[in-house]
Amino acid sequence: MILASGSQRRIDLLNKFSYTFTVEKADIEEKKEGKSPQSMVMGLAFEKAKKVAENHPQDLVLGADTMVYREGKVYGKAESLEEARAMLEELSGKTHQVYTGFALVCLDKKLKIIDYDVSSVCFKELTDQELEAYLVSGEWEDKAGAYAIQGKGAEFVKDLQGDINNVIGLPTKVCSYLEDLKDE
Repeated sequence: MILASGSQRRIDLLNKFSYTFTVEKADIEEKKEGKSPQSMVMGLAFEKAKKVAENHPQDLVLGADTMVYREGKVYGKAESLEEARAMLEELSGKTHQVYTGFALVCLDKKLKIIDYDVSSVCFKELTDQELEAYLVSGEWEDKAGAYAIQGKGAEFVKDLQGDINNVIGLPTKVCSYLEDLKDE
């Protein structure tokens, strides 16, 4: 299997689930606009998997995409400390959803599985001190919604409904598909 992502979180999750895989980052433009959140993440996950599969048609390729979503607004990866601050201030004291789409593609076998999972995360009200300490830590970098639930960002979470692995970047649900494919 090839993971079409350079995400350390996804690499860690696949290792935790004891899968053997290589990593090849898919180089695509990640546009997140105009569709439902589940359509956006599934579409991008498929684009990533297909892009890598074109160079490895006999291999199973896993693509994934995660987004934070609240009331019609997509919270992607913050480009700056100021943008991260603004995102976290908007999420403070509120509930948001985390969508992760994933795609399993093998071109030679004409295999295409696309699915998603969604989790709801409720943040506590963040104090200025908590917010500034988090921003200084740099953990927000390269994270959808500017936080890592598996790290210091866990301190912000008042309630989680759903799969924590989905929030980290790869839902446990993907394991069911991979187990089913082993039997084929």
